[in-house]
Amino acid sequence: MNRRFRQRFVEKAMKADPQRARAEYLSIWREDVSDFLPIDILERATDFGVRERPPMRGMTYVAFIDAAGGTGRDSFSICIAHRDDGTVVIDFLRERKPRFVPAEVVAEYAAILRLYNVTQITGDRYSSGWNADEWSRAAFDICQATHEV
Repeated sequence: MNRRFRQRFVEKAMKADPQRARAEYLSIWREDVSDFLPIDILERATDFGVRERPPMRGMTYVAFIDAAGGTGRDSFSICIAHRDDGTVVIDFLRERKPRFVPAEVVAEYAAILRLYNVTQITGDRYSSGWNADEWSRAAFDICQATHEV
């Protein structure tokens, strides 16, 4: 699909890991992981009709962000969650699709994080310079994840 990739590169990837290469370079759904989470398990773990949970007094929340630059196709998303008797509960999940100004999204998300008394967030290593700077300006500490999920 991407004409900048040399055919030899794709062929080598196909030999090394055919399932992954077909998904990555040919846009073919991976059958080897399609049943990773069967639909019945997902449905049992879903509170249908719940869009966001309001902050609860005395609850400890954690937050995760996946930053983006505001152009292209990548979204800037945030997730706020808490633990309830060993189960992770997602309370707040939001995505900003491009085009946007990253500093404005940080300000918007920072206001939401304050409602949940979150002062430290975890994110990936995307644009660590501007991303960390913007969160620091908003009085938040950002910890970069040590591995990709």
